[in-house]
Amino acid sequence: MPKFSDQQFKTFRQLKRNGFYEKLHLDLRGFMARKLPDVALEDGDARIRQAFQTCADHGFRTEKQITTLSYILVTFPRDYAQSERFGWLDALIRAKATPGVRLSRIKAVIKAGAS
Repeated sequence: MPKFSDQQFKTFRQLKRNGFYEKLHLDLRGFMARKLPDVALEDGDARIRQAFQTCADHGFRTEKQITTLSYILVTFPRDYAQSERFGWLDALIRAKATPGVRLSRIKAVIKAGAS
Protein backbone atom coordinates (compact mmCIF):
# COMPACT_ATOMS: atom_id res chain seq x y z
CA MET A 1 0.00 0.00 0.00
CA PRO A 2 1.45 3.40 -0.96
CA LYS A 3 2.27 5.86 1.81
CA PHE A 4 1.42 9.51 1.42
CA SER A 5 2.95 12.38 3.31
CA ASP A 6 0.94 15.10 5.02
CA GLN A 7 2.08 17.49 2.29
CA GLN A 8 0.78 15.15 -0.42
CA PHE A 9 -2.61 14.93 1.31
CA LYS A 10 -2.66 18.71 1.62
CA THR A 11 -1.94 18.98 -2.12
CA PHE A 12 -4.73 16.48 -2.94
CA ARG A 13 -7.21 18.44 -0.80
CA GLN A 14 -6.20 21.72 -2.45
CA LEU A 15 -6.63 20.25 -5.94
CA LYS A 16 -10.09 18.96 -5.00
CA ARG A 17 -11.04 22.37 -3.56
CA ASN A 18 -9.77 24.17 -6.68
CA GLY A 19 -11.81 21.83 -8.88
CA PHE A 20 -14.91 22.53 -6.81
CA TYR A 21 -14.51 26.29 -7.16
CA GLU A 22 -13.77 26.07 -10.90
CA LYS A 23 -16.88 23.97 -11.51
CA LEU A 24 -19.06 26.17 -9.32
CA HIS A 25 -17.76 29.28 -11.08
CA LEU A 26 -18.80 27.83 -14.45
CA ASP A 27 -22.18 26.72 -13.08
CA LEU A 28 -22.80 30.21 -11.67
CA ARG A 29 -21.84 31.79 -14.99
CA GLY A 30 -24.42 29.62 -16.74
CA PHE A 31 -27.05 30.43 -14.13
CA MET A 32 -26.41 34.15 -14.50
CA ALA A 33 -26.52 33.95 -18.30
CA ARG A 34 -29.97 32.36 -18.06
CA LYS A 35 -31.47 34.28 -15.13
CA LEU A 36 -29.58 37.59 -15.18
CA PRO A 37 -28.82 38.22 -18.86
CA ASP A 38 -28.38 41.98 -18.31
CA VAL A 39 -25.36 41.42 -16.04
CA ALA A 40 -22.14 41.76 -18.05
CA LEU A 41 -19.72 38.82 -17.95
CA GLU A 42 -17.06 40.89 -16.15
CA ASP A 43 -19.54 41.98 -13.48
CA GLY A 44 -20.80 38.42 -13.19
CA ASP A 45 -17.29 37.11 -12.62
CA ALA A 46 -16.70 39.84 -10.04
CA ARG A 47 -19.91 38.85 -8.24
CA ILE A 48 -18.80 35.21 -8.23
CA ARG A 49 -15.36 36.06 -6.82
CA GLN A 50 -16.99 38.27 -4.20
CA ALA A 51 -19.40 35.47 -3.25
CA PHE A 52 -16.54 33.01 -2.78
CA GLN A 53 -14.64 35.54 -0.65
CA THR A 54 -17.73 36.27 1.45
CA CYS A 55 -18.15 32.56 2.12
CA ALA A 56 -14.52 32.26 3.18
CA ASP A 57 -14.64 35.39 5.34
CA HIS A 58 -17.78 34.37 7.22
CA GLY A 59 -17.31 30.69 7.95
CA PHE A 60 -19.30 29.07 5.15
CA ARG A 61 -17.05 26.04 4.63
CA THR A 62 -18.96 23.07 3.25
CA GLU A 63 -19.53 22.72 -0.48
CA LYS A 64 -23.28 22.84 0.12
CA GLN A 65 -23.05 26.07 2.14
CA ILE A 66 -20.71 27.70 -0.37
CA THR A 67 -22.90 26.67 -3.30
CA THR A 68 -26.13 27.85 -1.67
CA LEU A 69 -24.80 31.21 -0.53
CA SER A 70 -22.99 31.82 -3.82
CA TYR A 71 -26.17 31.25 -5.85
CA ILE A 72 -27.94 33.73 -3.58
CA LEU A 73 -25.20 36.36 -3.60
CA VAL A 74 -24.72 36.52 -7.37
CA THR A 75 -28.33 37.69 -7.72
CA PHE A 76 -27.58 40.80 -5.64
CA PRO A 77 -25.50 43.81 -6.69
CA ARG A 78 -21.89 43.77 -5.51
CA ASP A 79 -22.54 46.71 -3.18
CA TYR A 80 -25.43 44.98 -1.38
CA ALA A 81 -23.71 45.39 2.00
CA GLN A 82 -23.77 49.19 1.69
CA SER A 83 -27.27 49.31 0.26
CA GLU A 84 -30.24 50.33 2.41
CA ARG A 85 -32.41 48.00 0.39
CA PHE A 86 -30.18 44.93 0.84
CA GLY A 87 -28.37 45.66 4.10
CA TRP A 88 -30.41 42.92 5.75
CA LEU A 89 -28.46 40.35 3.73
CA ASP A 90 -25.11 41.55 5.05
CA ALA A 91 -26.51 41.57 8.60
CA LEU A 92 -27.66 37.96 8.29
CA ILE A 93 -24.36 36.84 6.77
CA ARG A 94 -22.50 38.43 9.71
CA ALA A 95 -24.96 37.27 12.41
CA LYS A 96 -23.71 35.30 15.41
CA ALA A 97 -25.12 31.92 14.39
CA THR A 98 -23.91 28.81 12.63
CA PRO A 99 -23.60 29.00 8.85
CA GLY A 100 -26.56 26.62 8.49
CA VAL A 101 -28.79 28.81 10.65
CA ARG A 102 -27.70 31.95 8.80
CA LEU A 103 -28.49 30.33 5.44
CA SER A 104 -31.91 29.25 6.70
CA ARG A 105 -32.65 32.80 7.81
CA ILE A 106 -31.49 34.27 4.51
CA LYS A 107 -33.64 31.83 2.52
CA ALA A 108 -36.65 32.55 4.78
CA VAL A 109 -36.37 36.30 4.18
CA ILE A 110 -36.03 35.78 0.43
CA LYS A 111 -39.01 33.42 0.38
CA ALA A 112 -41.12 35.82 2.44
CA GLY A 113 -40.23 38.66 0.07
CA ALA A 114 -41.18 36.56 -2.95
CA SER A 115 -44.62 35.77 -1.56
